[in-house]
Amino acid sequence: MAKNDSDLRVVRTKMNIKNAFMELIRKKPVEKITVTELAKAAMINKGTFYLHYQDIPVLYKEVILEQTGKGLEKVDFSLVIKEPEKFLIHFSEVFSEMKIKEKFPEIGPTAFNSQLPLMMSSEFRNRMYAGNELECTNENDLKLDCIYSCLFCVTLQHNDSRPETAVRVFADIVRALFEE
Repeated sequence: MAKNDSDLRVVRTKMNIKNAFMELIRKKPVEKITVTELAKAAMINKGTFYLHYQDIPVLYKEVILEQTGKGLEKVDFSLVIKEPEKFLIHFSEVFSEMKIKEKFPEIGPTAFNSQLPLMMSSEFRNRMYAGNELECTNENDLKLDCIYSCLFCVTLQHNDSRPETAVRVFADIVRALFEE
């Protein structure tokens, strides 16, 4: 791994790697991308890639977390429990504006992306605890993981075909989990 992430050369190299990677995932499945072709597209050698990233999945995770993190900053997580319908509509709008599906055409039910919900669940939980009056407990962690899994499924797989049904089902699940 690179030692000084504030060094402009490191920043520029990582940016070139990520940009080349984003171009490649528009053309082919992530699991088909090799370090050799990525290095060539980024105009670096393979050793330079490995100086910054362990492998392609580590790069993929960083890129997704970076891209989705920008959207998550715009989302009001205090709405999830109080107004789940409003939250889901707002969340869907933010991620639609970001064109996540276009940037990452493979996001969804593919073998390579089966780890994606796990990558994002801790980020979701942290934002939920920060934006709501929830005690950080194992039970609440489990409830929030259920909500996140539902959110992931609804926004990536079902929201386009029947948004009103997706909103209703999401809200029903959130309310069922947090009924007192």
